[in-house]
Amino acid sequence: MKLSRLLTLFVLISALVVAAPATTGMTTGKVDVKSAGPLAFGPDGVLFIGDSLGAKVVAIDTGDTKAGAPASVNVQGIDGKIAAALGTAADQISIRDVVTNPNLEERLYFSQSWQGR
Repeated sequence: MKLSRLLTLFVLISALVVAAPATTGMTTGKVDVKSAGPLAFGPDGVLFIGDSLGAKVVAIDTGDTKAGAPASVNVQGIDGKIAAALGTAADQISIRDVVTNPNLEERLYFSQSWQGR
């Protein structure tokens, strides 16, 4: 009888640990990234950014958690659009990585660098 209760308690605790949101323990504030590189999505819309110069990985809660319909995204000429938003030319930037949130396939996240910064 004691083993059965112990096993039930273990299962309940395990379920609570698994059910904890991915954002548990995250703090709100400015993200300090020196050099955004590889990107990856974790559970619950959390975007992980590898910072090679800062020697760390930063996690950002994007809030993108609702599944959307599959979408087609045209990225032709995207380097020019990103460069224009940064006030520079396309040949002055380098796109390091691009990912899409598995929940929202129409939203893309880029890490890039440019010579002006």
